[in-house]
Amino acid sequence: MSYVQLVKRASIEKAKAIATSREARKSSTYAVMHMVVAMAVAFALSGDWRIALGIGLIEPMVQTVAYAVHERFWARRSSKTDIEDTVAAAAVPVRA
Repeated sequence: MSYVQLVKRASIEKAKAIATSREARKSSTYAVMHMVVAMAVAFALSGDWRIALGIGLIEPMVQTVAYAVHERFWARRSSKTDIEDTVAAAAVPVRA
């Protein structure tokens, strides 16, 4: 492997590591922001910091599970639609 190829490979690996690190930081800060917003809304509605804390901690967890279920539903739906579209396209005669 040439020097140029080694440098290129190292640069790509470093870029991937930076991107992964950035994604982790971004996800973490979004989770904190989500909890703070949930707590603030709950406090504004209830006026009780204990209720706000409970809702602020529980709601993001429930939301995470709901998102996973939602993604699974759409993944199944899109794969079925892709198969149906492929079958339909194959059934239509193509004129030359």
